[in-house]
Amino acid sequence: MTSFRDRSLAPTRRPPSIVRILRAGVPVACGLVVAIGGISLTGWPWKVELPTALGFMLGGLSLIPLQAEGGISPAVRLGRLGAGLTAGIGLLHLALQASGRAGAMAVCTASNFLLLGLAMLTLDREIRRRFRVAQGLALGALSLSLVALVGYGHGAPAPLGSMSPSTATAFLLMSLAVLASRPHAGFMALMTSDRFSGYMARRLLPMAVVIQVLLGLARKWGELKGLYSAEFGVSLMVVANIFLLGFLIWRVARSMHRSEIRRKDAQEALRKAKETAESDQQMLELILGSLGEGVIVADTEGRFILWNSAA
Repeated sequence: MTSFRDRSLAPTRRPPSIVRILRAGVPVACGLVVAIGGISLTGWPWKVELPTALGFMLGGLSLIPLQAEGGISPAVRLGRLGAGLTAGIGLLHLALQASGRAGAMAVCTASNFLLLGLAMLTLDREIRRRFRVAQGLALGALSLSLVALVGYGHGAPAPLGSMSPSTATAFLLMSLAVLASRPHAGFMALMTSDRFSGYMARRLLPMAVVIQVLLGLARKWGELKGLYSAEFGVSLMVVANIFLLGFLIWRVARSMHRSEIRRKDAQEALRKAKETAESDQQMLELILGSLGEGVIVADTEGRFILWNSAA
């Protein structure tokens, strides 16, 4: 038997749409970071210090050329230089904080510049089990930014120094841009996968984050309005988290159930098609065997693929 190859069925190398969206979003996020840094110098809506604004503009401009993979172009070298300077700004101000000198930026702000600068320098650095160093560093900066933003919404100061909402937002965008710059590697490969695991991750993770933040804000609003005490607010938060976790588990179970049904239907259809093919093959052999004359069947390349005993 010979095999035929249908080019229309060959797997494509085109990245899925989610990858293209993430790659296109990186320069947009970087542009917003640069804009926040420039606008913040005017004092609107929250004034930031000059080193912080320069760090945002430098970091946002540096990440754009670092999206390119493979090869060392002049633009990539400039991007790495900018990333190193961004990390240097954070390291310098952490040293100033340690020495107790005045004028240093907050610890969380300096830490984020250091983390994101190092992340941009190690975008393609991979260690054991395909773990990307840059993604771990970006997640650290993302966590500090979320703590500051959520704390601002709750009226609670950050434990490592103040960070204005505009500063936290810029760091949040930079962290997401670093993660999106390599959507095919590390844990981002799971998020962008076209398999069932990637589908569930893309739908459950944003839902869990957004709902948790909204629940926290709703709890704080109820306490400020005097609808319930802080202790009762904690109880409501626990119950809401129980229902949220139960809902997410139900969604996963429902999706797995549907996937299992589709898989079993496909297996049953394949089994029936195989039985039909075997039955047709036996019928064809029976017909050819009953013929008194020799019958030979060849393919388009002249190779014999079927014959009867009389041949």
